[in-house]
Amino acid sequence: MDAGVALLDLGFTPYLPLLNHFLDITHPRDYQTWLDLDLSWLEVCDVVLRLPGESVGADVEVRRAQQMGLPVFFGLEDLLRAYHRNQVAEASGFTEQAPDATLSEPQFQSNTPPSPSVSMGTPYAFVSETWPGYKPDA
Repeated sequence: MDAGVALLDLGFTPYLPLLNHFLDITHPRDYQTWLDLDLSWLEVCDVVLRLPGESVGADVEVRRAQQMGLPVFFGLEDLLRAYHRNQVAEASGFTEQAPDATLSEPQFQSNTPPSPSVSMGTPYAFVSETWPGYKPDA
């Protein structure tokens, strides 16, 4: 959750699927319901941040994001570096688009390419991480 808070403090609009764990405590649902909810939120996100840790659900989210052409970053620093490059490029009239979201040199890519006259706005970031100790129903 620390990465989500850091993104929030930097002006992003993070979606934190991990918070569903706390909702599940008081309003239990099956694992697939929560995963489907997460995958629905991916539809409005601009970027995915996959944090370390073993998670079948997070792996599914990453695969879906890649199928959608969303950039996936595996570290907060990489995401922020790429976002900063994009902001500088936008301000100068150039945009930096990743032709492939799986590039080893990550680059930020918005669903709608920014132009000098249109601000990219608030990027929506999907923060995919492991639920400590959570075991989905078999």
